[in-house]
This record gives sequence, C-alpha cells and structure tokens, in this order.
Amino acid sequence: MGKYRVRFFKTLTNSYGKSFEVCQRSLDVHSACNPDRAVDFAKRHFEHLEHVPDWSLHADYIEVGAIPEVIASPGEVVTESLRVSGN
Repeated sequence: MGKYRVRFFKTLTNSYGKSFEVCQRSLDVHSACNPDRAVDFAKRHFEHLEHVPDWSLHADYIEVGAIPEVIASPGEVVTESLRVSGN
C-alpha cells in the first residue's frame, strides 16, 4: 500500500487573457494499492467535500504523486512529494 497526494486544479484566465492554474484542493490518500485507486478515492471524497455530483464541475484536471517515506534517523520519518500527471 502506498501514500499519494491527489491535487485538483482549475485553469482560469485573468483580465489580460493569461491562463493560470489554481489548486482547488489537495488530498492525501494514506493507503492505496496504486495511483489510480488513490485518484478514484480522492474524486469521491472531493465530490463529498465540495457538495457536487461530479468532481469536474469544480476542477479541470488532477495530478497525483507518490509520497515516499524517507527515514531521516531512527524513529523519525520525513515525507517528500513527487508529482506525476494523471487524469
């Protein structure tokens, strides 16, 4: 089982016509078999938190990354994010 960070993004355009990405919400999934399962779980949780029937009403795309555990010293655990694009 792995830990994953799933982030939901919306692409917006400012008054000058320049597009930019805004993170709508970031969810950490602490126990998933693979990134696809983490995204499925995060989508359902996002819909519940945002009170929408479909996550795509509030976000345009999703990024998922593994959160590997790095042992810094005995008894101390540090996490580091890795980003991987996904849908």
